[in-house]
Amino acid sequence: MLLKIKDVCRILKTSRNTIYALQKKDPNFPKPIKCGDQKQGGVFYRESEIKDWNLSFFLSIANT
Repeated sequence: MLLKIKDVCRILKTSRNTIYALQKKDPNFPKPIKCGDQKQGGVFYRESEIKDWNLSFFLSIANT
């Protein structure tokens, strides 16, 4: 299933700005899927990738 950024924010309990920062800083953060060629085109994320990233993120914190 594809998620809008507001759904990603809800799942990760974070803000849009944090999501954008994660995209720049963390090479393991899931890449967005852009729909359409226009600048205003929708941006989506695969739910499975977000959930997998979230789990690996918390496991890495728990192991430190």
